[in-house]
Amino acid sequence: GRIELVSIMYFVVLLSALVVCAAGVPVDSAKPGIDTRFVGDSAADITNFPYQLSLRYDEFHWCGAAIISTSWAVTAAQCVDGEDDISLFTVRAGSTNVDDGGTIHRVTRVIKHENFNSDKNDYDIALLKVSPAFTYTTSVKNVALQETTVSAATKATVTGWQTTSEDVDVCPLPNLRQVVLQIQSDTTCQSVYWQDKRKDVTPRMICAGTSAGGKGACEEDIGAPLVAKDKLVGIASWSNGCGEARYPGVYTKISALRDWIRTKSGV
Repeated sequence: GRIELVSIMYFVVLLSALVVCAAGVPVDSAKPGIDTRFVGDSAADITNFPYQLSLRYDEFHWCGAAIISTSWAVTAAQCVDGEDDISLFTVRAGSTNVDDGGTIHRVTRVIKHENFNSDKNDYDIALLKVSPAFTYTTSVKNVALQETTVSAATKATVTGWQTTSEDVDVCPLPNLRQVVLQIQSDTTCQSVYWQDKRKDVTPRMICAGTSAGGKGACEEDIGAPLVAKDKLVGIASWSNGCGEARYPGVYTKISALRDWIRTKSGV
């Protein structure tokens, strides 16, 4: 069906991007329509964001992810959608550098939300079981999960390795970056995206940006963790443009899917 076709096309495009990254070619020549950028960001150190993971496919950075227990991580469903053979997935933990240091863990099980809709990116969440288990240190530790709705204007930080340039698409930057954003009200976000773009912002989504624009995860360091007050509140899912004032980034809302995470993983 259409969803399966979209999933296959997405994986083919991402895989081609990995090939050109390895060859040192700008991603824009192989990744049409999928931006992978942060704007308005600054350097970050893994010891300040020890939950941050690089989800890797065939040893290349693929998506962001976050540690939620010694055995489990969470990412966006679109990062694993359409891939039945999980043997090529690993995660790198405990390193500021995306391609060096830290520890590598195999992904032994993937649980994608059964209601994931690749057309709307609704229920955009997946759990990853890893082996060996994470050993907690100053640079490797789980992040607590948000249980309740987060108030608008709450400050939150999204982290990842994607390029900071709004003008070009290039391969992921070697060192971790961070962007400080504000949670936007559901009502405002829903209204803007529906009126202007006819896009649904569902109850499983949370929006974050700044009133002036110029900051955000662009379409997208997918799977990147959004954290407020030391709790995971969102997972980067989709956006319109790069840090535009009118269009905040859209993230999977952890509080709306908290029970699902608990049921599937015991976390």
